[in-house]
Amino acid sequence: MRNPIQETDPPARGWVTSALAVIDHGTTSAERAAAASVLRSVTTSLLRGRFDERLTTDVLNSLALRLDDPDVVRELLHAVVKGCWECSKIGFAIERLAGRAFERNLAGSLWHLVRIMLQTIPWQAHVRDRWAARAFDFASTSQQQPEVLIRPWLDLHGAVPSWMAAGVGMKPDLLVSPYVVSRWVWPLHMAAPTTRGWLLLAGDAHHKDHTLDAAAFGLQLDVALETLDQALGEERDAAIRLVLARWLVDLGGQP
Repeated sequence: MRNPIQETDPPARGWVTSALAVIDHGTTSAERAAAASVLRSVTTSLLRGRFDERLTTDVLNSLALRLDDPDVVRELLHAVVKGCWECSKIGFAIERLAGRAFERNLAGSLWHLVRIMLQTIPWQAHVRDRWAARAFDFASTSQQQPEVLIRPWLDLHGAVPSWMAAGVGMKPDLLVSPYVVSRWVWPLHMAAPTTRGWLLLAGDAHHKDHTLDAAAFGLQLDVALETLDQALGEERDAAIRLVLARWLVDLGGQP
């Protein structure tokens, strides 16, 4: 097989090989992460779409070796996405890595795997529900952004899973995150109505004119009525109270 890297930029393979050696044999997490960052930068600058089969395999092997190091996993995944010519061909390899991370309870690495898989169209269908649930939970309790999983997951599956509803119920501010597009805001809120959620939506220019259908809340209708009534009782702004009162009537309640 002809090597596109050697043909276009001879120093690039040397830099990548050196970085992989440090990742595989470095003695500290910091130096391994630094080497992974260099590899990502070289790939982005010089090797975009130019990974051959051998280099792709080498990077995947390093990913497997350092699966317990989230910082290395993040950088190598980005390098693979930028460098591979046809990402669909390694979808099952990435899936196996995610499965191992899940089985070994490597939550930080699983988060990066699930996040990048959902952002990479050829890999989206390889994400398992239980992996996404654990990644979402990890992100919700750490310094990550669980909301980045919401749109790709819902666009792919078309329905709010129980783990996502529970997460939004615990963190209603996710409803107004810029990562959550308008068409999914109400399905998320209807899956887990909260007092805070009602207040956020009633005060949002994009959602305050929304008309509610009581039947759409299904088994959550009683919770919706209770939390909406609580929101109306807490709110002091007259304009927002009018929105809340209108929604309460939509749902069959009495303002």
